[in-house]
Amino acid sequence: MEAFVIHNGKRRKSRGFSCKEIVEAGLSCEDTCALNVRWDALRRSSYKENVEALKKAKTGMPAKAKPASKPAAPKAAKAQ
Repeated sequence: MEAFVIHNGKRRKSRGFSCKEIVEAGLSCEDTCALNVRWDALRRSSYKENVEALKKAKTGMPAKAKPASKPAAPKAAKAQ
């Protein structure tokens, strides 16, 4: 997955997505790592194309597995 920027009126590849784009797409740090998304700390711009690409990648991502809950311990019967 590649991010794009506009430089001197031309569209070119960038090093990665800006923090603003990642947040607008609703991704967390864990999600970006799972998707192998590159992040460019120097970029301040945000482009709709990049946000839409991140949203599409997010929909194709498998759902997070919830940790299995431990079964309750059986209660011991009181002996009389």
